[in-house]
Amino acid sequence: MSLQGAIRTATEGLQIVARQAAVASRNVTNAATPDYTVKRVAVESLPEGGVRIGDTTRQVDAFLRAEARSVRGQSAHAEVRERAVVPLVALNGSPGSADSIGELMAALRDELTGLRARPADVTEQGNTLRAAGNLAERLNELAWGVARARQSAQDELARQVAAANGLVQQIARLDDEIQSSRAGGSPDAYALDRRDAAIQQLSELLEVTPTPGARDQVTLILRGGHTLPLDPEKAPFSVAAATVTPDSFYRPPTDTLPAGTLPPLMLGEIDITSLTRDGSMGALLELRDATLPRMQAELDILASTLATRFNAQGLRLY
Repeated sequence: MSLQGAIRTATEGLQIVARQAAVASRNVTNAATPDYTVKRVAVESLPEGGVRIGDTTRQVDAFLRAEARSVRGQSAHAEVRERAVVPLVALNGSPGSADSIGELMAALRDELTGLRARPADVTEQGNTLRAAGNLAERLNELAWGVARARQSAQDELARQVAAANGLVQQIARLDDEIQSSRAGGSPDAYALDRRDAAIQQLSELLEVTPTPGARDQVTLILRGGHTLPLDPEKAPFSVAAATVTPDSFYRPPTDTLPAGTLPPLMLGEIDITSLTRDGSMGALLELRDATLPRMQAELDILASTLATRFNAQGLRLY
């Protein structure tokens, strides 16, 4: 080997070592960074002798990525439900506590029993009225809590739709960036990481499955098989603003029934409300359309039952 060839080989070796050291350092620095993937620098042998630096590749476990998306979606779903339901459980009161609805009903029952035995007793009358007032106040607080929670679910859904649109547009821009880097010879491994991170964030909002395509492009599939259009300038999701009342409800239009009064979650012109079950957006729709209306119905039944029993005793509440 000539002196010039030896120097060239040594220089190439030093460049490879420096590149590998830089990538290894970045791997160590980002070891605890969510969604970061370990990088490797490929080294290719040349036919005429010597070596050259190849592409920087990622070490990706597709199964673990899919599991991570599922776990993140489930965790986000549970957190949204907890934030909405825990305050209502507190208003209902802990079982056995004196201020729980069950104990307030028991206290009213006891006072009514005493009042039946001594109907002319002013003290018994006052105690009964106070017990009835305590129960009515708690039921009203819980009913208002349910109403506020439904409105909050609707308002938060609109905010999360905006966040989802922002992430989809970010993924589209990164996809374009990756295609541009491929035109220069190889895809940008770090842009691939950023795109994966955005997809992982999107999976916290609703279930999404990325399908790899040619030239490192990605297709995003929603539950039900709908393809999520990737356009850096367009927002695919939408939901109209709404004021939620106790009578509000969601229902898709049919041949015999009109649409409900609550707006659907739309993907373009497609209603995906019933298909959105996971992630925080799925939890918000479940709260708005099922969980909280069911709680309101149970309160209505309880209030109606109490009123019926009072009416049977000659005490008309309304």
